[in-house]
Amino acid sequence: MSEQISLDFDKMGGLLPAIVQDAGTGDVLMLAFMNREAWERTLATGEAHYYSRSRNTLWHKGGTSATYSGSPRFSWTVTGIRCS
Repeated sequence: MSEQISLDFDKMGGLLPAIVQDAGTGDVLMLAFMNREAWERTLATGEAHYYSRSRNTLWHKGGTSATYSGSPRFSWTVTGIRCS
């Protein structure tokens, strides 16, 4: 059974925290932010997209470094999105 999740992008200036973890160990690799567009691109492509607050733009993880965060699994917490 598929569950529909509703994320509230109206809080925190349209951003939700996204905690990236190692799927095997659970180690936190980074904290990033996603806006609605980053979330939708991540779902559409299967590769992680985030919002850069310092550059005020979207960024594709690995787009310039070749360190991809592909095929993410998502879980939702009270405080935001968890990607592993």
